[in-house]
Amino acid sequence: MRGLLAIALAKRIGERMTVDMARAIVAEAVPERAVAIGDLPTQRRGELVFQAEQLGPQPDTGELAAQRLRYLQETLPAGVQPNVQWDELRQLERAGQLLVLTMRRGGELLGSMWLSVYQDVNTGERVACDDMLFVEPSARGGVAVAQLWRYAEAVLEQLEVRQASCHSREGNNAGRLARFMGWQVSHTGFSKRIGSGQERARRARKD
Repeated sequence: MRGLLAIALAKRIGERMTVDMARAIVAEAVPERAVAIGDLPTQRRGELVFQAEQLGPQPDTGELAAQRLRYLQETLPAGVQPNVQWDELRQLERAGQLLVLTMRRGGELLGSMWLSVYQDVNTGERVACDDMLFVEPSARGGVAVAQLWRYAEAVLEQLEVRQASCHSREGNNAGRLARFMGWQVSHTGFSKRIGSGQERARRARKD
């Protein structure tokens, strides 16, 4: 990568650096290893269409970007504003480490599952972890989200992913869906906003 970066920079000696130029340099320095979505299956179930899609060169625009922001509005802690690192997501996609699977009806985007795909450093196997799963309110309450999940599993199997993990927030009861899909609880996760004052508040109550 360093050699490719040096060549890309050398080509532009004397030119004024812009955001677009920086994107072009990164694109040249990071070889394209994105998942070949054209090789992945498209599934139709009634009016629903399930397929793999890409973010494109301007990842902060379009339906997928808007849906990710709606997801963050529902899931971020109170007081935390979204600041999506779109260029980083695009580079992860280019490196083959981000896969976006969608569910549409009549062209309308109803839901998407964003998956991180990488190699386990301990086993060498391809593994996947959910980055986000979001279904528009109008499509919730039925079997559509389960169908999206099944489609994701079929795609991961084709990509020879051998292990996958997902996260379930305690507040939205999404764990029931994971169990329904045959997933098993393997660990309990905890999170904390560092410096939020929570620990100080607990200590104050003890005092």
